[in-house]
Amino acid sequence: MSNISIFTTKQGHTSLSNAISSALRKNGDQTFTNKYIGKVFLLYDSMYLYFPKLGKIPYRLGNQKSLQKAANFYAKKAYQRPIKADIEFQHPSVIISVWCLLNPLLAQHAKLLNIPFISYLTNPRSIHPVELHPEAYNLAFDHKAVTECIRLGIPKSKIVETGWFVQEKFQKPYKISQIRHQLNLDTNTLTFLIVAGSEGTFDTLRILPSFRKVNKPLQLIISCGNNKKLFSTVKATSKLLCELNPNLNIQVLSFTEDIHLYIQAADLIFGKAAPNLLFETFATKTLFCATTHITGQEDGNLEIIEEYNLGFVAEKIPEFTSLLEKIVANPKHLSKFQPSLKKVAQKNAQAPQKLQKLIRDLKET
Repeated sequence: MSNISIFTTKQGHTSLSNAISSALRKNGDQTFTNKYIGKVFLLYDSMYLYFPKLGKIPYRLGNQKSLQKAANFYAKKAYQRPIKADIEFQHPSVIISVWCLLNPLLAQHAKLLNIPFISYLTNPRSIHPVELHPEAYNLAFDHKAVTECIRLGIPKSKIVETGWFVQEKFQKPYKISQIRHQLNLDTNTLTFLIVAGSEGTFDTLRILPSFRKVNKPLQLIISCGNNKKLFSTVKATSKLLCELNPNLNIQVLSFTEDIHLYIQAADLIFGKAAPNLLFETFATKTLFCATTHITGQEDGNLEIIEEYNLGFVAEKIPEFTSLLEKIVANPKHLSKFQPSLKKVAQKNAQAPQKLQKLIRDLKET
């Protein structure tokens, strides 16, 4: 049994660190999850909620050495002491980073303690140079991610292709009729889920008017995350949509820990192409349609959807409306994606075993 310290932050990093921790605990290891939150996220939050298309600006600026030095200085001032205290208390034999901002500090501690340092790349395809650390074993999603890491200067020996870590609740077998009954949904009606993300992006509102034209019965679930303003706006909009179109039955959700049940209940998920949402959806063998994404950071996620044949990309309203009409007219069209979904789900289900093997191998050397 190993003591493993995991360092992470909020948003999707938390979901990833929880999945990693759960997998290691199942193997008998003792894990400590250290979650740090800083002011550095304030600007990012505003951009994510209101202007996801501006994401390419900080993504590109991050390549500047001066800004990277400033980020390292900030991390040292904000997190050096708590990291030192956590490591001294937890006595880890392995350190895992799920937040690249902390990598320089964590690498120093791992070197002093002569223990393995593992860094999880939280972008599966659009890998930014600051995510990579030459002293870490960098965990990458697939072969293309590995190739990109090598292009960015990381030795192949320091890269491990693992797939994506997904929490176990998304991977469990289920019967869609039972889940729908549990959620008080009709078991035989076409069901879509719109996910605005854990923080609730307002970009979701753009696609709602398209549902006014649906000409067959449709159950529509809209998850607004933690965004109370979005929840109230969507509530009002949904009421109006149902009055205009009696074919619609709309349920609006605030943040829920049971989002996996709603994903399992749906025939198709619409939402921002965030990596955790994508792979959690695929773990349930459910199809995904990307309606928006953070430019720069999530560009590669759109590639994954199309390259692996896992759904659709429809970010422009005319193409979204056209796609919606086609799916409603012929829902059986969705079933052709099942082999691709199963293949990716199986790949990601092997991630825990690959990490466990890496840790065993590193401790033996």
